[in-house]
Amino acid sequence: MKDEKITAHLKDGEEFNISDNAIYLYCPHGYGKTKLHNNFFESQLKVRTTTRNWKTTLKLLELVNEADD
Repeated sequence: MKDEKITAHLKDGEEFNISDNAIYLYCPHGYGKTKLHNNFFESQLKVRTTTRNWKTTLKLLELVNEADD
């Protein structure tokens, strides 16, 4: 799903994809410099959001896999 209201705020190189239960956001210039942050998505989509960077996501996956062993 691509919403024009959201797409209009993309900076050069930024990408996003919205699935049923997640928003995937690519910010090549850094999350701190994008306008597409939690508050923005919450106001545009009327949903609650939280953010995880890729390093944190990989660490959580590692922890889950260790717990399964």
